[in-house]
Formats: sequence, C-alpha cells, structure tokens
Amino acid sequence: MADPGPADRSRLRIVPPGEPPPPVRRPRRPGPAVLLVLLYGAIFAAGLWWLRARSPLFRARRSAGPAGTSASPAAGRGSPPPPAAASLTDRRRALLAGEGLSGPAADKYAARLGAEHCTCGCDLSLNVCLARDTSCTRSPELAERIRDALR
Repeated sequence: MADPGPADRSRLRIVPPGEPPPPVRRPRRPGPAVLLVLLYGAIFAAGLWWLRARSPLFRARRSAGPAGTSASPAAGRGSPPPPAAASLTDRRRALLAGEGLSGPAADKYAARLGAEHCTCGCDLSLNVCLARDTSCTRSPELAERIRDALR
C-alpha cells in the first residue's frame, strides 16, 4: 500500500489507548441565508399556484352536451365550451356553435373566433367574450359578421 501524502497525514491521527476520544460535533442548524432562500422559494411557489388558479389557460374544459358530447362543432379544436346553459342566450349559443355553417366553413369560423379579439375593451378573444361576458354587445355583432362572410 502506498504511503499517504502530506495532505492525508494531517487528518490521520493515532489515538493512544488512555486518551479520550475527540468530542462529537453536533449538527449545525441552518443559518439565516438558508432560511431566507427557503422562504423565497415558498413565496415563489405560492405565487405560481395563485397565478395558475387565476389563469384561464389552466381551467378545466367542461363538455356542454349530454353524455360528454359537445354542443358546438368547434369543441375540441381550441375553443372553450360555453358555460352553463342558463347563462347564455340562444343567440350567443348559436354563434358559439356556428349554426348555419358546415364543414370547412365551420372550421374557419371557429379558428377566426379564437384568433380575433373583441373590440369592447375586454381584450378577450371573440369566443371567450361570447361565452363569458353576457353584457358585451360587440362580440355577437362581430361573430355574426364573420359567420355571414363565411356563408
């Protein structure tokens, strides 16, 4: 076996039989820097959790029709389903479903509703404004213009 180098010799020590063993070191508690980093991490995680709860991007999409079927042909293509049936008027429900359009025209209509924004000042896409903001009068007008242009 090779002789340990000079750096290893300083750590190695032969304790004679009569000498007491060295004292056992207690584990140290975390210092203030560690505690501040943990506190910052907890606040950051709570902020992310709060933003996720408030963001419409992470809300669960509910099916609008019976037995898990969707009432709109655009469902499953990125457009949000309408909320509860009692809160939407028949006009808004028909506009969200794209009634009167079939095939590729319905796909283009759904894509345009998702891409274009309402001009009422809510800064939402037309399909979201139609489904959620029942007081908005601009979104039904804009959706009707798009639907009439695609007929």
